[in-house]
Amino acid sequence: MEQTLLGFINTLRQHDVRISTSETLDALQTADVIGYSNQQLLRDALAASLTKTRDEKALFHQCFDLYFLAKGERHSEQQQTKTESPHPSQFELPDAVAGDAAVQNALSAPMVQAALEGNNDAVAMAIEEAAEGISLDNVRFNTQKGIFRRRLAEAAGTGQFDRAIDALKAIDSEELAGPIEWLEQQRYVLDMAARDAVEHQLLLNANAAGRAIQQQMLRNTRLSALEHYHLKQLPTLIRALAKKLATRHRQRRRVDRRGKLDMAKTLRRNLAYGGVPFHTYWKQKRKDQPKLVVLCDVSGSVSTYARFLLLFLYSLTDVMPRIRSF
Repeated sequence: MEQTLLGFINTLRQHDVRISTSETLDALQTADVIGYSNQQLLRDALAASLTKTRDEKALFHQCFDLYFLAKGERHSEQQQTKTESPHPSQFELPDAVAGDAAVQNALSAPMVQAALEGNNDAVAMAIEEAAEGISLDNVRFNTQKGIFRRRLAEAAGTGQFDRAIDALKAIDSEELAGPIEWLEQQRYVLDMAARDAVEHQLLLNANAAGRAIQQQMLRNTRLSALEHYHLKQLPTLIRALAKKLATRHRQRRRVDRRGKLDMAKTLRRNLAYGGVPFHTYWKQKRKDQPKLVVLCDVSGSVSTYARFLLLFLYSLTDVMPRIRSF
């Protein structure tokens, strides 16, 4: 379950929910204490551990529903489909065929045996294990559905059903029509489960991937070429740009009695003691508080640029509080 929870946290990060390493460890510890049996309690506990703002809570609940609740509903549908399918007891082979070594070898495959035993959880478990093996989290676009579905189905075990079907067809007996049809139906159930898993993961990732592509496009497009409805998306992009600048330049304005030792000054001031550093001196960083005054032309010809600049300055108040714009 830890890998599932880590995958969920990675999905939250893709949806711009800020989660640090310490918060990830807190979430894992919270899940160990709360347990996974009570889903509502787990949801509230993880929300308290991983979110900090109202917008992040809304994104958290949306992703949680897609990642856990929808996944549970999909597994229930798979079990219902298998319940409605012909019972494994109807899979009967003639005595002459049952002793065939090739047939027995094909029918002994894990997925085929699970289907014959009526194990309704085998498909869900095989899909979950195969999804980790092929990195299903990397699916981002609708054009990738086909290749990820094929990879996931093959990793889950559709090839095992294909070999069993080919082994029975090679005997060429009308008495095997029923068992072959039953095996084909079980293969179809596994293939549909792979399709649903890919579409489910695409729902989680597509919005985040599409938003990232759109933001990249906005960064590389001239402001004069942007349409009016794109301008409404600029504040989010500007805040991210200002936050990046703030993170890069947010330093202590004065560092004293700590930090990097000033070797030249320490040795020079301790010459009277034979070079023994009785008194240490530390390098001090002095960063003056900048004052920024901006004059903006707000005529119609440059209104787009002025709006961008004013929004950017407003977002910079976290770094430079003394900003005046006219």
